[in-house]
Amino acid sequence: MKASFIACVGVLTLLASVFGTAPARAKRGAPYARGELVTVTGVVTNDRAEPLAEVEVVLKAARHSYDYLRFRKRTPVEREVRTETASDGTFEVQWAWDGGFNRFALFFGVTVAETGGEAFHVLHEEDVSQRIKQGSPMVTTVQIADTGFLSSFLEFRRSLETEGELQVYREAGKPDKVRERVFPTHSEVDWWYFDLGKVYRFRDGKLVEVEDFEPVKPFDS
Repeated sequence: MKASFIACVGVLTLLASVFGTAPARAKRGAPYARGELVTVTGVVTNDRAEPLAEVEVVLKAARHSYDYLRFRKRTPVEREVRTETASDGTFEVQWAWDGGFNRFALFFGVTVAETGGEAFHVLHEEDVSQRIKQGSPMVTTVQIADTGFLSSFLEFRRSLETEGELQVYREAGKPDKVRERVFPTHSEVDWWYFDLGKVYRFRDGKLVEVEDFEPVKPFDS
């Protein structure tokens, strides 16, 4: 019996040395240790290679799986980390590695206030599921060709100076049209919202009047 026991131990030892234990194989096969910080960095430019500042960058991780008992995909579990590009267009985000997430994507855009809340306006996106596993830092260069909306929105956002302007923007969003008039003693600005049927009139940044009209589509104005 003793000889049989020793033989069994020898066989188990041999198998362990050849195949390894399950946890060890999983650890060797993973690109990073659990909790290890993975850095994603890069630069965002326009089509003339000029850096774009104030662009929001979102690294979104998702866990996609399949329910084999019900023969359908499970609702993905998602997490994200955010940052914003600097004046030179550069950005950096860090993700604490969790092997349960198997899809990664970068989204570039701006958060815009709308009636009833906010929406993230995506300007560019890319799947980085494979690249992020190849080593940290993961470096990427992003070029946004159509910057018309971005430039217009950032210019408008920078123009908001008073609490009255900020309050209307938070409640109604970016206006469809802005008309400004400058007088010797003061300035007046009208914000037109065609689908809401409203004009907000400001005098030196202070809301002085709200005028209603029949709502119309912006392209009909």
